[in-house]
Amino acid sequence: NSEYRMATISIIHFLNPPKILIILASKNGDKSARLKGGGFNLTYGNNIPEESALYTDIAKYQYADSFAIPLHRIAIESWELIPAFFQSAPNWVDGLFILRNKIFGCIGLKTGHENPRDFNPPYQIRQTIGLFRIMALSDAEVILGEDDSHLDFRISLLLIPSDSGTPQLAISTLVKTKNKIGTAYFSIVKHFHRLIVPIMVKAMAKKLDGKLLPQHQS
Repeated sequence: NSEYRMATISIIHFLNPPKILIILASKNGDKSARLKGGGFNLTYGNNIPEESALYTDIAKYQYADSFAIPLHRIAIESWELIPAFFQSAPNWVDGLFILRNKIFGCIGLKTGHENPRDFNPPYQIRQTIGLFRIMALSDAEVILGEDDSHLDFRISLLLIPSDSGTPQLAISTLVKTKNKIGTAYFSIVKHFHRLIVPIMVKAMAKKLDGKLLPQHQS
């Protein structure tokens, strides 16, 4: 397609089996990506789902991406996205958080427990879980985030309806850096982000489809 050029080809070895991630960059700088196999449908750039409350905030942030995967369970409540998210990171991410806290905590970035244990329902807006604060809750979406002296970020955990009757799960991220330290920090972190989030999306889908979550809210 003349509208696109090949930007990156990455082999994600952490998925089993490994998947090939093809990122296409459009002439205007937007990016889209497709992860072959595993039912993934990934997008990069300003392709935040229109159904997300973050969609209207894209222009305020310098970085945006979104990862999505179809689910197979019909009746999923938005609160279930929170424990699924915090239970989905691979074990080796704990080591990265410990290293992150030691290095970047010295320069003023906020730190939190690398693997929060207390994330059982019920949940409420402004509640803090590890490095994340619950910024908004709706019937279909949870928005996590934090505002720091060096950068602000938002993460949308969104259930998107489909014609099949089962929703699609989308995880979208917005980041705004505020100074040189924030820019330098995120220039490093975003590479790990792009490796970790596809793994988390797949793990979240497994937990949501299998109801492998804390006891439901009454």
